[in-house]
Amino acid sequence: MKLEAWLAFRYVFRNRSRHISFISLVSLAAVSLGVAALVIVIAVMSGFDEDLKSKLLSLNFPLVVTLEKENRSLVKDISKIEGVKNVVLFSQNQVAIRRGKSVYPVMLEAVSFDSYSLPRWQKYLKEGSFQKGLAVGEGIAQRFFLGEGEEIQILSLSGKKLKSYTFRIGGIFSVGMYDFDNTLIVGNFSYLEKFLSENRPRYYLGVEVTRSRLYNLEEIKRKIASLDLAGIIAITTWQEQNQALFSALKLEKITMFIILSLIVLVGSFNIFSTLTVKVVEKTKDIGIMKSLGLSPLRVSAVFTLQGIIIAFLGVFMGVVLGVGVCFLLKEYHFIHLPSQIYYIDYLPVLINPRDILTISLASIGLCIFSSLIPSLWTRKISESEALRYE
Repeated sequence: MKLEAWLAFRYVFRNRSRHISFISLVSLAAVSLGVAALVIVIAVMSGFDEDLKSKLLSLNFPLVVTLEKENRSLVKDISKIEGVKNVVLFSQNQVAIRRGKSVYPVMLEAVSFDSYSLPRWQKYLKEGSFQKGLAVGEGIAQRFFLGEGEEIQILSLSGKKLKSYTFRIGGIFSVGMYDFDNTLIVGNFSYLEKFLSENRPRYYLGVEVTRSRLYNLEEIKRKIASLDLAGIIAITTWQEQNQALFSALKLEKITMFIILSLIVLVGSFNIFSTLTVKVVEKTKDIGIMKSLGLSPLRVSAVFTLQGIIIAFLGVFMGVVLGVGVCFLLKEYHFIHLPSQIYYIDYLPVLINPRDILTISLASIGLCIFSSLIPSLWTRKISESEALRYE
């Protein structure tokens, strides 16, 4: 096999002028650029996916238990389940905010700041404190020109009557996601006590789990359901709540992988054309090799190995280039996104070794397959025909 490898390496990188073969260089560059494009795009899409999941988990609970009514006794029972870190009671009510003549629908959420929820929200505060009143999203604050210490009116429909409540703005938060920043107001249970007693908000239990259970919540879900079926309406996981979003992201990632694989396919066609030209150009060499006793299989291996060499070098260079660009994007954020459209102002990047391996194997497979057909043509060349005019 050493002879075949030596000949293949010589054919790839040296022509009769002993310079790097231009046509081999073009094939190598095509494969490298295709692989690099795949690595960069998949890493960016994985970064968007991971960043979105991180934000969803930082603001939503992995498990949410919907209750018929306020039930604080379930908090202790669920806290004892293995894998559960904390349980928080919270409520939500659809209301409207009024400022002057402007009315805007929002979601009012009451949470228990004495356990987990305050640290969960604290890092998103731009100013103020949740303990001193209601915290409003940055989008709401900008819409109504609100600041810390100002008062707002909350309108709620209780039965057939429209009631108005006046609350103080205690803080402004910015999550970076439209749904939260433009539609959510948060307050402590104690501060919203009067409002809760006169209205009928929907109560929930937010269940925080250990990191090892974030993607395996079915067992905890079954144990919670067995505690008090009479007081529980539904139990939903964060995957179920965002199933449509995750399905769309997964489909988009697969689609982009297939589309960008066409670039690698073009590179593999270059390998096919390169080896086809090589077979025609080296007809005399093929005749000499066969006349010296090399079997048709060994002669074919010489040209197959050329495709393998180009494939491995092209994939290696493409992965290095792609990972290098991803590193620069991650460290320096030199590509900025319009904040009016995206929830972040830079491209998030996540390099997943499994994605790199999948891209590499798929690219190598395409290139090797493209090199097989020209190499098989060498079996049809007889030594007598190859050397007839030499």
